[in-house]
Amino acid sequence: MLKHLDISGGGNRSTTTTSSPVRRVWQNLAMCQWNRLAHAPKFANSFPRLFRQLPAARRLAASALYNLDRKMNHSSVSDTILFPTAEEEEFPSKASIVNSLGPDWLASNGFLGAHLRVAADAAAAGWPGYEAQAPLYILEAKERNLSSVYLATGSSEHRDRFRKEAALEGLVTFLKEDLLDEEEREELANMSWDQQALVDFEVLMHSAMFYGFVRSSFTWALALRRGTLPEAVGTAVYSGGEHEYRDGLSAIVGRHEMNPEGIWT
Repeated sequence: MLKHLDISGGGNRSTTTTSSPVRRVWQNLAMCQWNRLAHAPKFANSFPRLFRQLPAARRLAASALYNLDRKMNHSSVSDTILFPTAEEEEFPSKASIVNSLGPDWLASNGFLGAHLRVAADAAAAGWPGYEAQAPLYILEAKERNLSSVYLATGSSEHRDRFRKEAALEGLVTFLKEDLLDEEEREELANMSWDQQALVDFEVLMHSAMFYGFVRSSFTWALALRRGTLPEAVGTAVYSGGEHEYRDGLSAIVGRHEMNPEGIWT
């Protein structure tokens, strides 16, 4: 399809439309975006599922979530995920099957998921750093009465700093390495950096609330995918105050020209 489209000069177009569905971006990192919002929601939400996640990453994420539940002493994964085909007639109360959760997709009393984008490449690019992100993540957890934070970050220095500052506010911080056994950590270490990020992505999908940084495509993809869940539908706000995006399940801090309609989740 793309060979029939004229994308010359697309780098200057601020958005995509049904008549001009392709947008090229040079300095903002995206080379080509196809307008997701021009399609019916069922197609837009289903098409990306053709690209399957790495099975090993999903398995490690499942192990991390299981061990996170044990450390928190309550479940963070809904029965709707554990038993997606269960019928009400078969289980009058899904909450009584395994845990104390209701039938919603996410556990409202689970954990805050945070993506701290402060690695060396972000610092070299001059992006807003730790102080522009971490305090808001900690504040969100406290306001939502979530005592546990699952943190994804590529910076060991800032990871340790976040853990200490969160602890001062009564919060416990977990990383994927904290939730895997020795054999699983070895398997994780043998993965490439982007494969390791898939483990974080899968765990963060189940967070009660997710918080990330505006210049991260990882953050945008995660927030928009969670935005298809019932708890978030119809609640999205773009460019609201200090946030580029917020809905009932996710928030993206910072302001930057982004085109989320071109991100397939």
